Amino acid sequence: MVEARTSSSQRILILLEGHDGTTLRAMGDALVPALLKLGPDTISAAEDGIQEARAFLAPRAGLFLKQGELEQLSRDVDARWDYEVAKESGNLLDDHGPPVTIEDIEKRLRKSGKDTTTADGYPDGYYQRKDGTALVVVGHTPIAGGDLARTEPALARIYATVAAVRASGASQTLAVIAGGLESAS
Repeated sequence: MVEARTSSSQRILILLEGHDGTTLRAMGDALVPALLKLGPDTISAAEDGIQEARAFLAPRAGLFLKQGELEQLSRDVDARWDYEVAKESGNLLDDHGPPVTIEDIEKRLRKSGKDTTTADGYPDGYYQRKDGTALVVVGHTPIAGGDLARTEPALARIYATVAAVRASGASQTLAVIAGGLESAS
């Protein structure tokens, strides 16, 4: 009963290795849309990093503040507003500069762990080794674990896609190792 109501998904991890991190990123970036073209019955999602999540979350960083931090931010924005209004109307009594700047707010967000421009362990958002010599592309598939009738043809299509992307533009020899489908929990 529960099994019928839950979805089973698998992942394939594709490891790209080489000496040029820029080439690896380019290949990962080319491989993601190529995998998605296989269709949702084979690959339902693919990524080579957290760039999309970071792009979505970055403008919303303030939503993850604690109440006290949010209240302080509100007071700071109000103080900046008052400063700008007084300056424009010629009623500015304090010439020490604005009470808070966008740089101050960005520093505060970075300090509190809400920085969305960098992520520990993800150079520029990629699933890449720190020395740049390996990059992982993750593919998600709706094929249930143990469904060999669908897994084998899917793997063949995935291997062919990796080979096609590799042949189409990699300027150096890359060792491409595709991990088998493993159960995602």
